[in-house]
Amino acid sequence: MVPGRIPTYRLRSDLLAAYFRTQFPGYTSFNIELSTDDSAFYSFETPEALTQAQKDYIDEHVRLGVEEYRVFS
Repeated sequence: MVPGRIPTYRLRSDLLAAYFRTQFPGYTSFNIELSTDDSAFYSFETPEALTQAQKDYIDEHVRLGVEEYRVFS
C-alpha cells in the first residue's frame, strides 16, 4: 500500500445482503448506511427493495475504504 492512500474495495450489494441474512435469520431486506469519515452516510436498501437500475448503480459505485470488508468483494 502507498503511504497516505486509503484502499478501496468494491462492495456487491447482493453479497452484502446474503451475508446479513446469515447474521439475521428471518430478515430478507435491509437498509444499509455506509460512511468512510463518520460525517456523510450513503444509504441504500438491499437488492429485494431496489429496481434493477438502482442495483446496477450501487454495484458499480459503492466503495469502502476499510480493509476488513474484503470478504464482500
